[in-house]
Amino acid sequence: LFRSHFSSRPPFEAMISTRDSSLILIGGFLTSILFASIVGLWGSNRDRAQSLTRVNRDLQQALQERQQAEQNLDRLFRLSPDILCVLNRRGELHQANPAFRKLLGYDVEHWVGRDFIRLFHPQDREAVKLAIQEVNLGRPVTPRLDLSCPRADGTDCWIEWSCVTAAWEGLLYA
Repeated sequence: LFRSHFSSRPPFEAMISTRDSSLILIGGFLTSILFASIVGLWGSNRDRAQSLTRVNRDLQQALQERQQAEQNLDRLFRLSPDILCVLNRRGELHQANPAFRKLLGYDVEHWVGRDFIRLFHPQDREAVKLAIQEVNLGRPVTPRLDLSCPRADGTDCWIEWSCVTAAWEGLLYA
C-alpha cells in the first residue's frame, strides 16, 4: 500500500509513497499513530505496550532534537552579521534578521509583504527579478550577484546576494 522514505528531513517527518506515486509528508505523531495501528494488528498486549513505549521514547527524543535544532537556527538567524531574508515565491519579504535593520537602517516590519526587489537600486532590479525566477524554477543563482542597495539614510551599500529555495515550502532564502 505504501512505502516510507526517510531522508535528510527532521527525524519526526516521513514521506509516504502511495500506489499512484504521489508523496505525502507526514509528521511524527501521525507516523506514531500509523505505526501503533500496525503493531496493534498483531502481537500480544505486552508486545504492543513495549512497541508503543519505544515509539513514544523515540518521538520524545526526536522532539527534543528538533527543538534544539530550531533554537540553534533561531540563534544563528538572530546573531548573524550578514543579512538573512525569507521571501515568498513572488519575491515579497516574509522575514529578515536584525542585520537587515543594522546594515540598511530599515524597519523589517515596513518591508514585510512588500516587493523585495524594490529594495535594490533600479539598475539592479532586473538581475534580482531574473535570479528569483531562476530559483523558482529550481535553478541555483550562480554566480552570486553584487548589488547596490540604498540605505535608509540615502547612502549606498553593496551586497553580495544569493538565493536558494526549499521547493516544498514555497519560500526563498536570501
